Amino acid sequence: MRPSPASPTLDDPAVARLSEVLGGPGGLHARGRWWTPLVVGCLLAGFLVALGAGLRAGCSTDGWTADSPRFAPGCFSALPHAYVAGGGAEGVWPYGERVGDPSATPPAGGAPARYTVDGTQALAGATYLHAALASFVAPGADVREERAGLPVADLYRDHDVRAEAAATVLWAAVLVGLAAMLVVLVVARVRPLRAWDGVLVAASPLLVVAALVDVGLVGVALAAGALLAVRRGQALAAGLMLGAAVTLTWAAWLVLAGLLVALAARALARDTAARTPGADPLTLVLVTALTWLAVSLPALVTGAGVWRAGWRAALDDAAGTGSVRWIGTAAGGGELPAYPLVALVVLALWIGAVAVLAFRAPRPPRPEQAVLLVVVAGAVLFAAGPGDVLVVLPFAVLARPRLEPLLTWQAVELAHAAVLWWTTTGALASGSSTNDAPLAALTLLRVVALLALAGWVVRDVAMPSRDPVGVERQLTSVRSNDVAV
Repeated sequence: MRPSPASPTLDDPAVARLSEVLGGPGGLHARGRWWTPLVVGCLLAGFLVALGAGLRAGCSTDGWTADSPRFAPGCFSALPHAYVAGGGAEGVWPYGERVGDPSATPPAGGAPARYTVDGTQALAGATYLHAALASFVAPGADVREERAGLPVADLYRDHDVRAEAAATVLWAAVLVGLAAMLVVLVVARVRPLRAWDGVLVAASPLLVVAALVDVGLVGVALAAGALLAVRRGQALAAGLMLGAAVTLTWAAWLVLAGLLVALAARALARDTAARTPGADPLTLVLVTALTWLAVSLPALVTGAGVWRAGWRAALDDAAGTGSVRWIGTAAGGGELPAYPLVALVVLALWIGAVAVLAFRAPRPPRPEQAVLLVVVAGAVLFAAGPGDVLVVLPFAVLARPRLEPLLTWQAVELAHAAVLWWTTTGALASGSSTNDAPLAALTLLRVVALLALAGWVVRDVAMPSRDPVGVERQLTSVRSNDVAV
């Protein structure tokens, strides 16, 4: 008997309760010819990204100022900052000689650096996209030459520069909107009989708040596509997508680690029946590394020093406001220079624990389960703003496609984002003193929410009978009052 597509109103108790408002769960004939889950999901994802762009429409006049180019309430985005501080307003190549340490002595016959290197330059793909977006809106050569004589800080106050920065956000909305639709498509294709899972991604309020923080969602889409390719045994395609993804978001390296754990668990499963063939891990790693190197090659050729400085800046970056490291810095009264090393050690131990769980489980975990457990660790240790946790969304939906835990986690993320904005703009300050206590509390609550989400998946791996998906199981049952025998 051919299995029937899973219906969320029959499969998920929380959705079933909500459906009572609209007439109850869907019946056996509640299917449209063209109004499919994929169509609904893609349209909804595009709408939410467009809504996020619309909410930032007024930011060019009062949100992206010299004092707060990124963190004004509702205008949280690195894109305008990258346009100005990255040299886009002057058409500067981000790995050229104008980028470096402005305080350093320039080489003989060379001009001093005008723009400072930051951790973004280590992500070559993201830097290329910033430059491409800038090229769409940058003015003519005469205007760029005129701006070259102005201090960089003054460019933030220039009306034309602000308008161009706002235009980069609109162009980015098109790119990121397509990436959001690709994520929905991938999630729907992972298990075709559960295509409605893609709508759980498309309906996420995180798309409104965090999708336009940067271009990281493009990397998330590629990483999700790599998971789909691995499930289909296509190591070459997965490596190509992952290699590009790691140049766009750091979290893609964690996706690779989770996929390797899942592949090893399936290859070494105690139950020989569970040893299903999959993508070749060696091919996956090699193709990922070669693709990463190929994408980074223009940066290496034109500005190897800038690229290396970007890596140093990323590793030595100060604690991002709203991160676990930020709490430790505030509690200790100073910077924690050893935190990156300690966090990497903890992350390695966490991945080892996930591997032990995968090997000792009654049956190997689904790839998305292993990926989520690893990605959550990275989010706990390194995430600061809402854009840093977007990578969790598709894998959380795939690993635990239940509305209640997903909504709980996302509600905490939205509260954290709001308090982060208010804290960084001084809205919670009392007189001349800052008030960081609410953000510290929300940061800890965010850690709890992420660990709780991981805890559900750990239970599903350890007790497969509690997994809502099971061994690619599709629920085909309906309520007894929906059918007459």
